[in-house]
Order: sequence, then C-alpha cells, then structure tokens
Amino acid sequence: REGGGFKTTDGGNSWIRQSNLYDRSGTAPLYVYFFDEKDGLVVGQSPDGYFEIHTTVDGGNAWTRVAKDSIPAFVTGELGVISSYATQGNSFWFGTFPGRVFRTTNRGKSWAASNPGLGPTTVVFLAFQDELNGMATRYFPDRNRFAKTTDGGKTWTILNSLQGITGPVKFIPGTTASYILGARGYLGEVPGSAYTLDGGISWKVIDNLSHTVPAFVSPQIGWIGGDNFIYKWAGAPLAIKEMLSALPEQYALSQNFPNPFNPSTTIRYSLAQAERVSLKVFNLAGQEIVTLFEGKQSAGEHHVQWRAEGAPSGVYFYRLQAGEKVETRKMILMQ
Repeated sequence: REGGGFKTTDGGNSWIRQSNLYDRSGTAPLYVYFFDEKDGLVVGQSPDGYFEIHTTVDGGNAWTRVAKDSIPAFVTGELGVISSYATQGNSFWFGTFPGRVFRTTNRGKSWAASNPGLGPTTVVFLAFQDELNGMATRYFPDRNRFAKTTDGGKTWTILNSLQGITGPVKFIPGTTASYILGARGYLGEVPGSAYTLDGGISWKVIDNLSHTVPAFVSPQIGWIGGDNFIYKWAGAPLAIKEMLSALPEQYALSQNFPNPFNPSTTIRYSLAQAERVSLKVFNLAGQEIVTLFEGKQSAGEHHVQWRAEGAPSGVYFYRLQAGEKVETRKMILMQ
C-alpha cells in the first residue's frame, strides 16, 4: 500500500484506518481539510487520470468519492503539491505541477481548474483573503512570478511588482490585502522574504535569508521557517494603519443585496474577532433550506452568495450566529 486515510477520536493517541481512502497502489493523500465539525474533504493522487477526491458530511466516519465528471482530468505529468493549498469560506484551492489551480466553491462536491499563466513547468503556491480575491506565486525566477485573481480563481492577471524573490505566499489574517512570502533560494530563485499591504501592487523586501513557508495569525504575530531556525515577526503590524483601524468593532449583519432577488443575492456581515460562524437560510415555516457557511472565520468583513435556483418564490430568512450572538433578517425571492 502506498497511501491511506486514518481517523483519530482521542487527540492522536490512536488511529483507525479508513478502508476506502487511498488503499490502492498508486494512490496517496495530499490534503485533508474540514470546513466544520462534520463537512470535510481529502484530495489525493491517483493512477486514474484525475485526482482522487473524497468528501464527508459526518466528521469522517464515512467518505464519498467525487465522481470523475466533476473533476478536471490531468494534463501530462500533473501532480498535486503538498504545501500548496488555500481555504476561505466554502471554497478550497490547490496548486499543481505543472502550474494549474484547482478550485471548489461547494465544499468539494465539484471542481474546476484554471491556469494562472505562471509558466508551463512550475509549482504554484496559493493564498486567498476571501472567496474571490487571492494570489498565486511560483518557484523559479525565469518567468512570471505572481498572478492575482478577483473572481475566485476563474481568471488571473499577471503582476510584476516584485523582482527576484518568489516562493510560498500566505495571506495575513486581520488585514484587508496583506500577504507575506518566503523563498529558500534552492531552485534558482533569490532567497529572502517580502510583504505587500495592497494585494501585490507593491512589495517591501524584509531580508535575503533562506526561508520556508510563512504563517501569520494576525498583522502583529507570525513566524517563518529558515535553515535550522524559526523566525518570529518583530516588526510593525503588517497592515496599512487605516485598514487596521477600519476593522469592525462589533458584530453586524447587513441586509442582503439585491432584495428582492432572482436568482442570486449576496449577504454581508462583519466580525469584531475570530468566531465560529453559522449562516443558514429558512423558509416561512421555519424549515432550514440551506447552510451557506459553517466554520471559523477571522475578524473583518465577509460575504456569502446564495444562488436560489430551484427554490420557490417567497419570503425567506437568513440567520447568522457568531459565537453567542444571533441575528436574523428577511429577504424575498422572486422567480
């Protein structure tokens, strides 16, 4: 056996093998991610000509393999890259060699792929600040190094704002458009680290040391790997001052727009601190129609779109619960 999927219910002291996860020759898991306590996905390599992807809705007790026609086929020599993935809301993205980006917006049920234009033989790294806006970077300095998306990864725009340094990139939580990246310098690229406060339009180089993947939990607190060291950020907050002060001071749920709507509408809300969030839609009888989001989100502004194809016209209610706080608003669907 080359791969396998395992589950623990005692904090990692013991593990139970999941019988239908990557138990064939030539298969191996790459990413495991849970959107909340129940919904999760696992993505892996397979010999079948497309990625082997499974989803669960019961916390990992049972897994369902995503159908072949819901996953784009491999291009020649395509491989998933273990450290190259990003998540926001109900969306999950991962990068491949030779340079594509796979994405799902419905917790793994269906997938699409795009090419950010970073070259035909590259490893793509990803970071997203929300479900629409994100960045892709690459190893190797001989071609385009950065690409930006504003539509969730459907299309990409090349950025040439930082010369030399290129490598894994991460979004900095608690900001509106700050990212940080690090480069090892092992594959021809320039070693070092750099950050942007404006979504990649401009960058500031921090140092020229050899670095691995960065990890930040706020504009003030973060770490980055290096050769035999782990560095902790000791500089000023990595966010534009006005953006820091603009973070919401309290929880708020806005009226959906448009309203009335057909067939889709956007619901916006803000969190003063990181919270576990549940956003659900109910009909007039109080029956739950759909869960739009459930999971943990960072402080700041968020938005979720509800596409109501197939739902009858009428009055609906959307309810946001964030920690102990609950708020409900009314909306009208006119098919």
